[in-house]
This record gives sequence, C-alpha cells and structure tokens, in this order.
Amino acid sequence: SQVGNFNETTLVYLSMPLGTSLGLVGLGFLFSRDAKRKLPYRVLEAAGLLNALGLLTLLSLPQVKDDLFFIGLLLAFGFAAVAIGVFARRAMYVSIASIALVINLFVQYFAKLTAIGVPWGFLAVGFGIALLALAIFYERRIKGFIPKLKEWN
Repeated sequence: SQVGNFNETTLVYLSMPLGTSLGLVGLGFLFSRDAKRKLPYRVLEAAGLLNALGLLTLLSLPQVKDDLFFIGLLLAFGFAAVAIGVFARRAMYVSIASIALVINLFVQYFAKLTAIGVPWGFLAVGFGIALLALAIFYERRIKGFIPKLKEWN
C-alpha cells in the first residue's frame, strides 16, 4: 500500500468495489432462499462474483511478475467462494470461482517462473503436465459429480 492519508491507500480504494461486489453476493444469497423466482437473485450473485474476481484479476496482471498482494486476495476470495458454494450447495459459486482460480493460477505460473528465468520449453512441458493432470482429475472425480449439481440450488 502507499504512504499517505488514510483515504489515499490502495486498500481503501479496493475496499469500495470489493465491498459492493460482496454486498451483491450477500444480498442475492440472503434473499434468494425465500423467493419464488430465484433467477434475478442468481444474476445478482453472479454479477458480484464476476465483478470481484475480474477486478482482482485485472489488478494482478500489470505487476504479475513481482506482486503477491492482489493474487493473494484473489486466491483467498476464490477459495472462500468455492467453500461457500460447496457448503451452501450453490453450483454457480463453485463454477465461477473454480474457472477464475484455474485461469489465474496458470497466468501466475507462467509469469512467476519466467521472471526467475525458467526457459519456455520447461514451462510448456509443465503446463502440459498440469493440463493432463486436470483432465484426469476431471474424468475420475468431477465428471460423475456434474449430474448431481442439478439437485443444488
């Protein structure tokens, strides 16, 4: 964060859009339980999740090689969204957060390792192995679970 007045720090500026995003998710989560039509509340939740994860992704990209603050916030928020989604049985939370986490982890993988001088050949092999491992994980664990998501809210 920057040195200066309290209202000039990065954390204060970041708290406004993230607070709004979390507010959207919270309001959608709170009011959708008793609603007959859940779609408007689901859209509200999706907008909040996409806004927060997209904002943190965009903030982490300019300093991708040496910054850990925004990617740390993104990982914490993403894993929290997955945990809440599993606990509350909300497939949308799990889906949006998982996709954002996988994309950001691959971006960070390439950025951090090229910053320390790892050749692209090794990075490509590592990326291919990671994709293969994710495909095997999907085939063995997740593929059979996807039809059960229809039972979730």
